[in-house]
Amino acid sequence: MQMFHLFNLLFMRATRSLQLIFTLVGALMLSAQSVAAKPRVVASIQPIHSIASVVMAGVGEPTLLVAGGGSPHDAALRPSQARALAKADVVFWVGPTLESFLVKSLATLGQNAHSAPLIETHGLSLQHMRRGGVWGEGHHHHHADHDAAHEDHDAHDHEAQEHADHDAHDHEAHEHEDHDEHDHKAQEHADPDHAMGAQEGSTGETAAMDPHIWLDPHNGAVMAAHMAAVLGKADPANAALYTENARRFAQNLAQWEAHARTRLAPLRGAPYLVFHDAYHAFEAHFGLTPVGAISISPERRPGAKRLHELRRIVQQRNARCLFSEPQFPSAIAQSVIEGSAARLGVLDPLGAELKPGPDAYLQLLDQLVESLTACLGAEAASH
Repeated sequence: MQMFHLFNLLFMRATRSLQLIFTLVGALMLSAQSVAAKPRVVASIQPIHSIASVVMAGVGEPTLLVAGGGSPHDAALRPSQARALAKADVVFWVGPTLESFLVKSLATLGQNAHSAPLIETHGLSLQHMRRGGVWGEGHHHHHADHDAAHEDHDAHDHEAQEHADHDAHDHEAHEHEDHDEHDHKAQEHADPDHAMGAQEGSTGETAAMDPHIWLDPHNGAVMAAHMAAVLGKADPANAALYTENARRFAQNLAQWEAHARTRLAPLRGAPYLVFHDAYHAFEAHFGLTPVGAISISPERRPGAKRLHELRRIVQQRNARCLFSEPQFPSAIAQSVIEGSAARLGVLDPLGAELKPGPDAYLQLLDQLVESLTACLGAEAASH
């Protein structure tokens, strides 16, 4: 009888142990399924990654492809990044006019992911890509689409007149030296890879627009709402959270913008130059007055004639500052302002020194305001 009770006691303990084990295994399986259900998201550049991080707060974190110190114009995927892209459910990027390196990768590694080229987001404020290195001479500098097209036409006529005034030898030198950017763009349009990118990632209309769309805070809010919608479809269980995160982000942006406008208002009308034409969205939004850029395409060095023209503009327009970028050497920028009263500043469109994450986007915009006020404001105080 005693043996029976002992056996029964051992049996009951074993049963409870098995029940506990099955409960733990079930919980682990449910937890694994919950983790697996979270969308695997990849973001191309730091500003886009930051906005995606805000929208995904409380659910997960996106993977960043190009760190702030790198340039999306000439990036290459590391093996770990290629693996992340291959496993991605959603890929947020601007489009082939900016991250051309992603076009082939999305067609191969990321073929199972939902590709979301953000430049096609409805409701964005888009600016035309400007031509030439000198802007705004002979007319007021406007940012509306019609006026931007008018500026392009004037720039084209100005270049045509220059061609007519040069002899054949000078014309040939001019073609090789100062129209490298034009030839480069023509070659891009003839390149099948570029054509494929235009078809797969952007319409003909968006291909002509400035791709640095994140530098307009209005666009930041619009992209966040679009990301929330895309993620909501991929992960319906968290759709409400994504939407709420995007709404709060838009509120924070509105508060930041009100403060930024107060700080930038005294700088309207202050002429300055930039390293490359990356800030049209920011300048249009806040009504700033850039007068030129060293390079339209940051991968191509400007010719001697371009640099001579920029030095003339610095003197004639009394440019207060020339802003270089941390992603590119500043020696050329220094040579343009040499002998003038202009100061050398730094603008960073990507956030080279910022820690990736949800705070990086507003910190990036803050840095732009700080850099502009530090250089242009100091000049204003000295005049």
